[in-house]
Formats: sequence, C-alpha cells, structure tokens
Amino acid sequence: MITRLFDNAHVLFQATDENGFNEIAIGASVDGGGQIVLEQEGRHIVINPGSVNDLCRLLKKLQKEGANG
Repeated sequence: MITRLFDNAHVLFQATDENGFNEIAIGASVDGGGQIVLEQEGRHIVINPGSVNDLCRLLKKLQKEGANG
C-alpha cells in the first residue's frame, strides 16, 4: 500500500498490548497549510496547531481514566 505523507513526516509505532498484539502505527505530518495530519489505515485526522496543548491534556486525562477503570 502506498501512503502519501506530507512535510516533516513521522511514524509512531505503538507499544504491544497486553495480549501480545502490535497496535497499528500512526503516521503524523504537516500539510501544506500548516495543519497537523494524523493517519492510520487510510483515515486522516486534521488538527489545528493551536489545539495541540488541549489535545495533549485530553489524551493524558483519558490515559489516567483508562488506568483507573
């Protein structure tokens, strides 16, 4: 499969889960307009750079809730 990546492309190889399965990697890049693009299996999420801090806080909150649940 060919995946088109934009500028500053990176790949996050996720950790193996508790059952020994590898989670699907996440591609991250910046598009021509400066938006951050996350890609996984052909699906894209576009993130405004101004929302990054809020997104990080949300992910950390969900991480804590998942650890407690």
